[in-house]
Amino acid sequence: MKKKITIVVPAYNESENILPLLDEINAVVINENKYDWIVQFVDDCSTDNTWEVISSLEKYDGISIKAIRFSSNFGKEPALVAGLTSSVDSDAIIFMDADLQHPPKLIPQFLRKWEAGYKNISGIRSSADDYTWFKRVSSNLFYSVMNFFGDIELPRGLTDFKLIDKNIAKEFLKFKEKTVMFRGLIEWLGFKKCYIEFVAPARLNGEAAYSFRKLSTLALNSFTSFSLLPLKIAGTLGALILIGCSLLVAYMLITEAIGTQVFTPLAYFVVFNTFLTGTVLSSIGFIAVYIGRIHVQVVDRPLYVISDEVEK
Repeated sequence: MKKKITIVVPAYNESENILPLLDEINAVVINENKYDWIVQFVDDCSTDNTWEVISSLEKYDGISIKAIRFSSNFGKEPALVAGLTSSVDSDAIIFMDADLQHPPKLIPQFLRKWEAGYKNISGIRSSADDYTWFKRVSSNLFYSVMNFFGDIELPRGLTDFKLIDKNIAKEFLKFKEKTVMFRGLIEWLGFKKCYIEFVAPARLNGEAAYSFRKLSTLALNSFTSFSLLPLKIAGTLGALILIGCSLLVAYMLITEAIGTQVFTPLAYFVVFNTFLTGTVLSSIGFIAVYIGRIHVQVVDRPLYVISDEVEK
């Protein structure tokens, strides 16, 4: 009996890329005929005709097509989780983007590593043809901060282009988190893993769905998922402000004692008030991030809602 492998493809406004992606996937997997292949699309409530393109697809040269559509734009991370949940009965699951920046030609390399016993094979983006200077710098900064302060080690350039074994998928579904950093949680699970470097080509069509705001939110969620640093910063900042305040007051008292400078009572009040207010506000700001995460978890809304499904 053939083993089943599902390729999960999150899509948001990718109508022009669906068919070219399937063509490239088919050109690769047609030579991997010892496996049964399924492509599982997850449409994140696209505003173009992505869903119409996907739902009109027939079985593609032996590749079975499955698709689900969200009722609202919940984001890429929930889309990855939804794809995993729908594919948990597969022997292995491959995750890749719809814009062809995750080259399907690397799928055989992922398979050979899996066949050799690796359970988690991840793509490492060494460079990208259409990355701006800002994207490169911000990406490097993100991984540097995460690895220095976080509780897990994320290889620089780690992507969601990966293959995971069914055992990892089953363990992943035990998570109850409502704020998800998919690649970080997969890394946290461990298992035998390896990495494959690749150069990401430019997007085939359209524009990247991740805006600066979405990327910033993802970075913040990732950071607070795997690090208590903001809370530690709040405590450290409070201590530093108090020390600085004490030193400044000591300086003010000494200069007054030796007669080189005289400070009014209002000056002392302003110094105390400024530093103590800064301590309180910075601490509240950091703590609010974690309170917000607790709120999301306690409210227990679903990570996503599915409005439509097709299977061919």
